[in-house]
Amino acid sequence: AIKPIYRLPEGFEPATHQLKFVNPQDRAENITVLEVRAKGQDVLPPSVHPNGTPYTWQEEPQHRGDIPELPEQLKLLYQHW
Repeated sequence: AIKPIYRLPEGFEPATHQLKFVNPQDRAENITVLEVRAKGQDVLPPSVHPNGTPYTWQEEPQHRGDIPELPEQLKLLYQHW
């Protein structure tokens, strides 16, 4: 799965949070639309998944500045859901 990664804007310290779509016909079925992960929950290359598969970058950033900052629209969505 492709999961975008963003740098957090200065002073923005979110907690882990998920925005889910719940199927109105089957409330047990839901789909995560957006998930903001914080406090070290993700693994990044060169880590290895428990099944032995290494995590890889689709395009490896050369510098921290190469990672885009969280778009304002996603920040606002996170703050107001």
